[in-house]
Amino acid sequence: MTTSETVQFSQLTPELMLDELELGLGSKQTGIRATGTIQSLNSVENRVVEFEMDDSKRWVAKFYRPGRWSRDQILEEHRFIQMLAAAEVPAVAPIGLEGGTTLRQTKDGIWFAVFPKVRGRLKDELEDGEIRQIGRLLARIHIVSENVRAQHRPELTLLSHIDEPLQFLLDSDFLSEPYRSRYEQVVRALRARMEPLFDSARKRSKPLLLHGDCHVGNVLWSGDGTSFFVDFDDSRVGLPIQDLWMIVPGDPRKDDEARRKQEELVEAYRVFRPLDDSAWSLVEPLRACRMVYYAAWIGRRWNDPSFPNLFPDFGTPKYWHEEHDALQQCLEVIENIPRS
Repeated sequence: MTTSETVQFSQLTPELMLDELELGLGSKQTGIRATGTIQSLNSVENRVVEFEMDDSKRWVAKFYRPGRWSRDQILEEHRFIQMLAAAEVPAVAPIGLEGGTTLRQTKDGIWFAVFPKVRGRLKDELEDGEIRQIGRLLARIHIVSENVRAQHRPELTLLSHIDEPLQFLLDSDFLSEPYRSRYEQVVRALRARMEPLFDSARKRSKPLLLHGDCHVGNVLWSGDGTSFFVDFDDSRVGLPIQDLWMIVPGDPRKDDEARRKQEELVEAYRVFRPLDDSAWSLVEPLRACRMVYYAAWIGRRWNDPSFPNLFPDFGTPKYWHEEHDALQQCLEVIENIPRS
C-alpha cells in the first residue's frame, strides 16, 4: 500500500462513501437516495460502514484496503460466499451493483462491495449446544469448499506466514538488538520443526478454501439462535484445522473445560465430514504462524495513522520480549509433538 493510497484510504469521508454507494446502487435510475445516516462498524483492516437508503433499507458496505487483495481475489471471495448461500449454508453474500458485478471502484480506485444488513449479536463464550452448531456449520462450509477450485486466493504456507513476515521484520526498523537476534533465532527454530509437520498433514488432508480467520468474533447469532459467519476477507487456501483451532478459547492441553469443548466441536464436525485426529498436531504451529504474520501485518500498516494508536506497544522492547517468550512456548510444545 503506497503512501498516496494510505492517504486516500484514510480520507474516505462519509460524504465520499455515500456518493460512491449511491452510484453503485443505481440511485440515479431508481430515485432511491441515501438518507445520510452512516455508521462505522468495527474493522481494522478495511473501512466497513452501515448506511441507510430512503426506502428504509439498511446495508453494509466494505471498502477494501488498497494493495491487499486484487480484483480477482476479492471476486473469488464473493463467489465462495455465494456458493455457500446457494448451498443453504448461513452466509451473507454481497449484492449485485451497477455494472452487473458485486465489486466496484471509487474514483480513487478503492474497491468496495455492499452486503445486506443482517441483525445478529456476538458472544464472548459459547455454550455446548452452540459449540456443536459451529462444528456442524464449519463442516458444511468445508463440504462446499471441496467443490471450489481456488485460482486466486493464496495458500497459508510457511513461506507466506513465516518466511516472508520474518524477512519483512528483519528488514524493518521495528526490530532492534538485542531482540532482533533472539526473535530471529526462535522463529527459524520454529520453522525447521514445523516443516515436517505441515508436510505430513498435507499428505493426510487436502487443502481447501477456508474462512481463514475463524474465531468467535466473526460469528453472529440471530434471534432464533442460528449462527452464521461473517467477514470472509481473510479467506485463503489451507488445511481444514485452520478453521477450527481458534473457536475454543483456552489451552486444551492444560484446561479440562477447553479440552471438553474441543472434543464437542470435533464430534459435531464429524457428523458431516471426517477429521483426522492428527490434525490437532498443527494447532501450535498455526498459532506460531499467526503470531509472526500478525507482527508483520502491523508493521506493514504502520503508515496508516490509525495503527500507532491501535497498537501503541508495537516495536517496543516489551512487545518483542512478550512475542519472543510466547513463540518460545510454542517451540517447546512443537518439540514434543511425535513425528509420524
